[in-house]
Amino acid sequence: MKKQFTQKYPLIWKKKDFYIKIYCSIPNIATGIIITTKKATFIVDPGDGILRDLNKDYSTAEILNISDIFISHGHHDHVGGVWSLLTYLSVMKKKSPLTIYYPKDCLEIESIYKAFKEVYGHELTYIINLKKLQPVKVLEEKILQLNPLR
Repeated sequence: MKKQFTQKYPLIWKKKDFYIKIYCSIPNIATGIIITTKKATFIVDPGDGILRDLNKDYSTAEILNISDIFISHGHHDHVGGVWSLLTYLSVMKKKSPLTIYYPKDCLEIESIYKAFKEVYGHELTYIINLKKLQPVKVLEEKILQLNPLR
């Protein structure tokens, strides 16, 4: 009988100056991607479960240093953890700004942000910047270069 291969999560790719960690709640359903460089930490598509995964592998100080969130599209498995992550950052007294990059047609992020500001805006300890992305060939932000797939 042939042995079935089972992937171990999170998946991790390490290079000299950065590493990428992909969390999955079940095989092939990512709950988020963490990109860490010498200068910054980013989250890509923080789905439901991202806060659980972050707290398992990162200290509170490391989570508070997350500078940017990138959203590819508004499906729940890509934005379902945004609210809990924003709340956690506020409760833990994040001081530095957080920028959320999202496609121009992603109404889900705008709705989450608007509701979050309405509920918690009076006690937020950090600034949330929304940056709507227009279709581009390459996005360069800080030391990250993204090439959208079509």
